[in-house]
This record gives sequence, structure tokens and C-alpha cells, in this order.
Amino acid sequence: MSTKHLAPNTLLDTLRGSYALGSDSRCVYLTSGLHHTYQVLDTSGDKICRVYRRAWRSHDEALGELDVLDQLGRLGGSVAYPLRTAEGRLAIEYDTRQSSYTIALFRYAAGSAPGTAITLEQSHRLGAATAQLHRGLQNIAPIHTRAALDNKFLLDRSLATLAPMLPRGDHDELQRDTSWLRLNIPELPKQLPLFGLIHGDINLTNAHFCAGDITFIDFDQCGMGWYAFDLGKFFHASSALSAAMDLQQAFLRGYLSVRSLEEAEIKAIPFFVMYAHLYVMAIHAYNADYLVYRP
Repeated sequence: MSTKHLAPNTLLDTLRGSYALGSDSRCVYLTSGLHHTYQVLDTSGDKICRVYRRAWRSHDEALGELDVLDQLGRLGGSVAYPLRTAEGRLAIEYDTRQSSYTIALFRYAAGSAPGTAITLEQSHRLGAATAQLHRGLQNIAPIHTRAALDNKFLLDRSLATLAPMLPRGDHDELQRDTSWLRLNIPELPKQLPLFGLIHGDINLTNAHFCAGDITFIDFDQCGMGWYAFDLGKFFHASSALSAAMDLQQAFLRGYLSVRSLEEAEIKAIPFFVMYAHLYVMAIHAYNADYLVYRP
């Protein structure tokens, strides 16, 4: 079972020891997903604070994500990049009697995510922005602190995570399904221009729309992977919506207006939808106690 999230005042005192925050700044707890998220209201501008749970991300894994965002931010990428401490660090470590955390402060992403109310026009824009993001990520050094988002990770590891929670018959059936996926997905090499750094979780809530701008947030699942997997992730996230097919086609058209895909990549997208479904189930299973009992 997870420990409780840090009290906002406790977190603010910790942040003040490392970041240049005003004396009248305030900290507000927002939500808990796989990590804890807070908003810091400061005279120099609002900021977002993420408290990483070590049970999900090690300190090195968190730093890998933060380094990618730092590089993207310096290159002008439209991302919520981390702010550096007074000593130039991307994050700080914080220990309590119950747990240890990695804490990072981020640029505030203006606007809001469309969520399930996403329109065809927004979907098209998000597809184009995702293609621009992929172009930018090609200029970033690979992450070496995380496993690649490949068949071994997305299929084998996900299946192993789910195995203890499934009846034998269901596990066998899921194993047959993953074997079918592996055998039938179009072969995609693990190299550029098909494979590189990806966001890993393009969905309806990880991009903020503000006027004509889109800012990507939450790179918690980023790593080396197939670019087409990011498209499969969006298709998976939108699959339950009544206009799913139209939204997905708008997203794909937007993407292709900026960056081309090989025919094999486009054919692989429906398979990556199934990859994403398995991967999301495994994430929920791995964090089951926390997600069910979180405060």
C-alpha cells in the first residue's frame, strides 16, 4: 500500500531550500496518478511539482526523463521542461521514514487538455504536434536508464507482470494472443527513421492546448521505441469515444502532414493499439495496491 502524499507545506519548505521561490509562494496538492502532482503558485509564475514514487521510478529513471525534457526545452521544444535548482540540478532527493522520493519542478503548461471532448480539429493538430515532437526527439541523446519499449518490454514483461493476477486459462489465452501479435505485426527495425526516443503515452490528457499552441506534458513513459507506437497509444486512448475512427484518421492526417511514415509503420498501428492495451493493463497491475488504496 502506498504512503500518503507529502503535505503541501512540507513540500514547499523542501522546494525553497533548492529553488528560488518567493517568500509568499504557495503549494497546492492537485492529484495522484502514478506520481504525486502539485501546483506551486509563485510571484515569478506558476509551476508544477512532481513527486516521483520510487516504487515506480528509480531516481536514475526519473533523471533520464528530466534530461530528455531539459534538452527538448533548450532546443525550443513545446514541452513542460524541468526547472533547475540553484545548484543546477534537475531534481532533488527527499527521504521520509516511510519512503524516498525524487522531486522536480516544471514549467507550467498553460491551457488544458481536451480529454474526451477532443474535436477533429484538435486531433489533427495533436497529430501534427506529435510528428514535430518526434522530429525534435531525434536530436536528443538516448535514455540508458530505462528498458526500450520493444517486444521484450511491451509484450513479454507486461505478460509476466499480469501472470500472477490471472487464472491459468486466462493467462494461457493472453500468452497465445501476445505470440500472435509478435508473429503478425509488420517487421519494423529498431533504428532510425522508425525507432528512436518517443513520448510513450500520447493520449487525451498529456497535451495542453492554449490558443494556437500545444504543450506536451508527462513523459513518465518515454524511452526508446517505435514512433508508430506513439500513434498506437493515441488510437488506444481514443478507442472508446463515439467518433474514435474519425478522430484517429484526423490524428494520422495531421501527423503525415509533418512527417512521413513507411507503409509498414501505418500497418503496424492497429497492432500497437493492442500492445498499448496490454502495456496499460500491466502498469495498472504493477501499481495495483497504490492505485486502489492511494490517499
